[in-house]
Amino acid sequence: MKLRAATLNVWSGLDYHGLIQMGEVEPPGRLQSRTDALLFRLKELKPDILVLNEANPAPQYAKLLAESLDMDCCWHTGVSGLRIGRAGIPKNLHEADMILADKKLNLKYIARKRLGGGGIVRRSFSFHFENHTQAVLASIEVEGRRVYICATHWYAAPDTGSASEALLPSLADQWSFPLRQIRQTGIRLKNDQKWKNGEASRILKFVRRHVPEGAPLLVLGDFNASPHWPELSALTEAGWLDAFAVAGEGEGVTWDPRRNPSLIRYYQPEAGTRQKNLYHQLHAVDEMDPRRIDYIFAAQGIESRQIKSCRLDFDQADGQDGISDHYGLSAEFEL
Repeated sequence: MKLRAATLNVWSGLDYHGLIQMGEVEPPGRLQSRTDALLFRLKELKPDILVLNEANPAPQYAKLLAESLDMDCCWHTGVSGLRIGRAGIPKNLHEADMILADKKLNLKYIARKRLGGGGIVRRSFSFHFENHTQAVLASIEVEGRRVYICATHWYAAPDTGSASEALLPSLADQWSFPLRQIRQTGIRLKNDQKWKNGEASRILKFVRRHVPEGAPLLVLGDFNASPHWPELSALTEAGWLDAFAVAGEGEGVTWDPRRNPSLIRYYQPEAGTRQKNLYHQLHAVDEMDPRRIDYIFAAQGIESRQIKSCRLDFDQADGQDGISDHYGLSAEFEL
């Protein structure tokens, strides 16, 4: 049986600043028009399974897509601040990571794992004031056999390698930041890498605990990391197959400030504006580097010969903006 899988960070459109309400980057109505464009593409693509990150607001977003696509859906809150049910602050922040599947595949929710960040995050209750990352696990049934699907969204940080550290003195000089911030930023980059290494370690342990040995497992989502970064190397060293590396077409850049209208309009200006500190200045500059940060991994039970194709998707422009600030991926597997 052929199984078509797709993943996309749909972009909340928020700037993640504000206590009562987060700032909204886009003008009114843009989120709705982007959602309409996403649904149009999904009805063309007809994926069997679909993973979406930054679905906001939950559960309304999940219900809309599931009903529009006639698919089953499971989801878990990812980032939401202080919340009880649908009420909370920031009042416009209730992001979720979602798994949708064709109804004939008998989608079943299994478990969820916090990968990074503190506080409490439940579907209907949350209490946290810092970033929070997670993995959500479900299963489907393919010709009588359970196939496991994991949706994940990892911490966003600049490249923590030596090239970033080498750039700090010139950035500090260009934007007149105190020299002490060079050391402070270097410490923060090391802490970022520690966070990311922890995400890799925890997701590996999570799937080993819940997925039977040898059972097919696909892990999809926004990893906020380039293929060569250490946290992703930990996954490939564990035997995970990067579908795009195996059967990809083209360059596969899913974070593309050269072409993506949303990045050109809303992110490029930040790189040319003085930020509040050197770390954020580095992050703004780093975000101008095109890269692949979204992935479909065959984590076990699927051999490379069963990965038939993987390609960039959801890169169609919608008027003046794209469907998201990311492009996504779609892949086909022979199970």
